[in-house]
Amino acid sequence: TLAVNSFNNGVFSVYPNPAKNVVNIQLKDNLNVTLKSVSVYDLTGKVVLETNDLNQPINVEKLAIGTYILSISDTQNKSYTQKFIKE
Repeated sequence: TLAVNSFNNGVFSVYPNPAKNVVNIQLKDNLNVTLKSVSVYDLTGKVVLETNDLNQPINVEKLAIGTYILSISDTQNKSYTQKFIKE
């Protein structure tokens, strides 16, 4: 599984966590990173949500209650992940 107990990616944070309807992404200060896309995985590794529109909050309202992994790709093809909980 993709489950992690604790992980700090150092590039972005996800709030609110736990989330009910939307998830916001906030880049850490003083980073020169341009985000390209977002994927959300369930703990079995299945992609349950993908978007390229990073100018608005990510709507997670239709996801089932549980734990998910949010993966962000930047324009340099690097990926960063963060765990979040859907209520």
